[in-house]
Amino acid sequence: MCATSLGYYRPTKTPSGYVRQQLVFLLGGQAYGIDLAQVREFKIWAETDRLVDANDPLRGIMDLRGQAVPVYDLNKPFHGTPTLIGDSHIVIVLEVEQQVIGLAVDTLSDLIELGSNDIASLPNHEAGKGQSFVSGVVHRDGKMIALLDVSSLVTCNTTH
Repeated sequence: MCATSLGYYRPTKTPSGYVRQQLVFLLGGQAYGIDLAQVREFKIWAETDRLVDANDPLRGIMDLRGQAVPVYDLNKPFHGTPTLIGDSHIVIVLEVEQQVIGLAVDTLSDLIELGSNDIASLPNHEAGKGQSFVSGVVHRDGKMIALLDVSSLVTCNTTH
């Protein structure tokens, strides 16, 4: 059983493997999914303390009940430009590899369940910006959802 501030859920076993729940969000018109087990909470955007170069995907540091949480702008590595963040944006707070981080996103979209057979690999010819953070894709309701490997985002940004 996994705990998030969104409640408890138990991944279920199906003939095709375990079902994983993914929180789907939009960023620059594209849908992305992250494992719900990593989500602690989400918050309406509040200004962060800017501590880094504007070219870095690290947007700044957010105070979350006394804890300093780095907030990443994924639009920079995925689309090449920083997000023009406003009051309608959301910060998804995640716990990844014993670190708490925030992701600035345009909006939350959906909560979906995936079996292992639902996830397709990325074709090699689609390599590009942000692909190193994408673990696979899912097609739902006529749209593609890129599944993020948040661990690789954390690893990439803590080693630079």
